[in-house]
Amino acid sequence: MRFSAVIFDFDGTLCDTGPGIMNSAAYALEAYGFEVPREPGALRCFIGPPLLVTFQEQFGADAATAQALVQKYRERYNGAILNESMLYRGIVTLLENLKAAGIRIGIASSKPKRYIDQLLAHFTIDKFFDAVCGVDFNTDCESKASIIARCLQELGVAPEKALMVGDRWTDADGAKACGLDCLGCGWGYAEPGELKAHGAYRILDSVDELAQAVEEYFA
Repeated sequence: MRFSAVIFDFDGTLCDTGPGIMNSAAYALEAYGFEVPREPGALRCFIGPPLLVTFQEQFGADAATAQALVQKYRERYNGAILNESMLYRGIVTLLENLKAAGIRIGIASSKPKRYIDQLLAHFTIDKFFDAVCGVDFNTDCESKASIIARCLQELGVAPEKALMVGDRWTDADGAKACGLDCLGCGWGYAEPGELKAHGAYRILDSVDELAQAVEEYFA
């Protein structure tokens, strides 16, 4: 076996949290007088990168306003997280099979760890993970590369023995910076061509394909 660990992104990879994230972003923007685009998927930019960065880069908020927007976002998201999230079909079987094969499994996400833990427990899949690395509410601009590096350390696995799985450019770039290949999840929230442009070595259309791709990669 070439590799001994798989590190997953969370939002848009294991769990479809998009509705809650986008609705909460719209709630925050409206509360502070920003014009909210109404096109379907217009707020998908909030899924993946740190919220603080997205409010500034995509909507021109200054640093102080961005902090306030993040707090307003959480005001809604705290109550919506469970009702507006669902696992992608096939994820539980995938995790069961990886665990049965002796693969160590981690999560490296820009989502606050408290939210990740809450959702893992809600969907009763917390038992599958050997390391769960997110951010805390005071350091939510940590780079994806830093989070992946922490996850590798917690798993006790060298980069050359691990594989990253994610749906956004941050996952592909972070993996590359840490010396990992990245499988791209086409069912997530990347824009067309995004994953390829950022060097995902293979892009998949379904979780069923992901299971097969991981098996082939580990062969």
